Amino acid sequence: MDAREGLVFIDTDVFVIDELFENDTRFEDNKAFLESISGERSSTSVYNVLEFCGIIASALKKPVDKFFVEFGKKKRVKVLYPPLVGVNLIFPEFIKAVLERMGRGIRYGDTKILTVAEDHEVEALITWNKKRFADYTQLQVQTPPEYLQSIKKGSN
Repeated sequence: MDAREGLVFIDTDVFVIDELFENDTRFEDNKAFLESISGERSSTSVYNVLEFCGIIASALKKPVDKFFVEFGKKKRVKVLYPPLVGVNLIFPEFIKAVLERMGRGIRYGDTKILTVAEDHEVEALITWNKKRFADYTQLQVQTPPEYLQSIKKGSN
């Protein structure tokens, strides 16, 4: 499947730059990327949303309940969860998957994010910090400008 057709997974740092750092040198590239992704193709994990809420709570010193509830709609992303059956997490299977990925040498927080991304078979993981994921997954790991460049190349 072409990366322009599959689900794109967005890491927390992309949303944080969009929300808090208009003066960041990456802001315009970040904004262009977020505007280029349609809501049906963009995703993140519940763990990224919680991480984002923690950063917002710390930076803005205000409650984040509303940020959490409205995140998917506000940011135009599908929020992905670990495997569920009914209302229960398949915990033993999820733990097994997390431990397997941690065995690759990746930290626990990043492992939870990567587990959800891989379990949902996303086409690309978009982050500004590629070294957190690139050596630990078969997914395409790209920065926002790299992803936009791949779209341009794919449309030629």
